[in-house]
Amino acid sequence: MTNSLTFDTLMNMERDITLAFNQQPWPSESLDEIVNSAIESIRRFCGDSYDDYTNLSSDKIQQLQKMLDVFFADNHHNIKLITGGNRRNICRILYNQEKLYVNNIKLSDKANIENLILLINATDKTLHPLIAKVVMMLYLNIGFTNEQFRLCVQNVYSDIDKENKSYIHNIDLYLNSDKLISILNSVSPGEYHRTLEAIGIRREFIECRYFRKMFFDWLFTITQNYISVLKTNVDLIRKCTLDELKLLFAKAIMSLYDSGKFFTETDINNIDSMINQNDDTDKSDENYWKITNISLNTNANRELLKNAYRIIKALFSQLLLNTFFDFLGEGSSISRERSEFWRPYCFSAQLINIKLCLNNSQRRLVHKKLSWKNWQIFIKNHLIENDSDGINESPVLLLVFTTKTIAEFTLVGNATQVYDTNNPKIHRLVNSNHIYSAKDFKFYGQEDSLAFYSADGVGRIIHNGDWMYMTSSFLQRNHILPGNIR
Repeated sequence: MTNSLTFDTLMNMERDITLAFNQQPWPSESLDEIVNSAIESIRRFCGDSYDDYTNLSSDKIQQLQKMLDVFFADNHHNIKLITGGNRRNICRILYNQEKLYVNNIKLSDKANIENLILLINATDKTLHPLIAKVVMMLYLNIGFTNEQFRLCVQNVYSDIDKENKSYIHNIDLYLNSDKLISILNSVSPGEYHRTLEAIGIRREFIECRYFRKMFFDWLFTITQNYISVLKTNVDLIRKCTLDELKLLFAKAIMSLYDSGKFFTETDINNIDSMINQNDDTDKSDENYWKITNISLNTNANRELLKNAYRIIKALFSQLLLNTFFDFLGEGSSISRERSEFWRPYCFSAQLINIKLCLNNSQRRLVHKKLSWKNWQIFIKNHLIENDSDGINESPVLLLVFTTKTIAEFTLVGNATQVYDTNNPKIHRLVNSNHIYSAKDFKFYGQEDSLAFYSADGVGRIIHNGDWMYMTSSFLQRNHILPGNIR
């Protein structure tokens, strides 16, 4: 009977206020009488002694929803609906914010931050210890970028006695991200959650979004033993967004590079496996290293991603170069010599792409040599299929630079070919999926000039005499310089 009466009272109140907003004549009762009547009904409904905030019945939730609807219809005049009668109604509302709505949006949604602040600020100070935890949870999950919400939280905790169990002594670690990062960096880095607890963060707050974000920010400030810290926090890393994972991976690559130690594609693959769980994404594709999160898309981060991409691309190019000379070239002395010469050019800023032109039998050999993942990347972006299986068909390595394209052959008697990259014929061949024969790349024969001496810088390179010095000088004249990797 009481529940029914309360619901009718609220429905009448909502009807009357709706009429008022539609500029209809007010009913005979004053607004204060309507609000006071509703407060009295809700007081009887909820009861002053009712202190269980988290397990309200569906009827009680409906009543709280009605209160919110009327309150936010005109929160200035209807404030007594929330604060009058039973002062603990705001506690009930805040503890059930996941079940309540304002303008058809959950009260706990980021879109309702201003409404939450209004409710919190309307709470009697004596109730601040009761709402402190839920207010902090809301702040750490949806409000930590909002200055007004930060001040609101600060105000709630300033009214709590220091001996109260709700009081937080090191509240700056929750409200000041710079101070949190500074404290984290002052202790020996380890597993993030244990580190947070060690510096005094309460366990019930550690899983909140604020601390998840601080995890990423903290990792980005670490300068010593970075990869070791990543290994210690693998489970948390895998909860990061795709853009964050790209940046963490890029920082790991540059951390290896800046260490001054020699590293290989295998070292990079191990880090990739740890951070990205062996996904099949082609990291040698420039598009992979683009990020969409505006807040992360800074000049410094773009430069970091660009440098990491350059190293990944160079290592994959080096893998194909080694496969060509050391495997398809069967490790002959001339193949090893050419492999050593061209390897630094895999890191050249002028290298656009590297491709292998292989017939069916040669492809089978390379398939056995490459991992499944690298094979998939290779056939997608770096393979030109030679339709001829003749015994004299040489594998072809194509190094496409900004100004010149170089074609190397493994079979004896085939001089290296040098073309202008913008030559329409070579451009068409390099971008083909199939060619008829490796001879398609034999533009220049013995009657043609060596590239070193030709006026237009195209022709042959023969591997005798001081060919490496001559070739590097020729490449430098054409603005092609080797890169380096430690």
